[in-house]
Amino acid sequence: MFFAVLIASLALAIGVVIYDLVVRELALSQISIQSQYAAFAADTGADCALYWDAKYRIVYGGPKPFFPAPWITGWAAPSGADFTCNQQNVATQLAIATNIIQTANDATSTFSVSMDPAASTDAPCATVSVHKYYDTLGGVNIRRTAISADGYNTCNTLAPNRLQRSLFVIY
Repeated sequence: MFFAVLIASLALAIGVVIYDLVVRELALSQISIQSQYAAFAADTGADCALYWDAKYRIVYGGPKPFFPAPWITGWAAPSGADFTCNQQNVATQLAIATNIIQTANDATSTFSVSMDPAASTDAPCATVSVHKYYDTLGGVNIRRTAISADGYNTCNTLAPNRLQRSLFVIY
């Protein structure tokens, strides 16, 4: 009888340990998936900024860049329904004065893109900053652009499992 109880206890202990390992592995795999959502959101936001920064002058023939720059005077936000990323108009966000900080030496503009066109707070999203500035190298002003894209697995800022992944592009 004693040996039967001992064997049953050992079997139960081994079962509990295996269950605990499985639960931890499932949680780890879920974090990995959520991390990918955040990374893909950051990549989408950075690609959106790169796309409009490169395409705006070529396709629309505008003498001014899509994003404000210190070397451009009289910059105005682009208008129209064409300037979208994931069915969300980026130009309307640039028209909001608080999304742009500009001085004589640099200009930073910020916009957000949700991975759900309906802008659900549970969907992944990205906050993108485009910083145009002068890089003084040997006394020569070189025009630079730095794009910082912060991707999140959820737009809900109160979510306890919210993850952030960032991409940084300079050219």
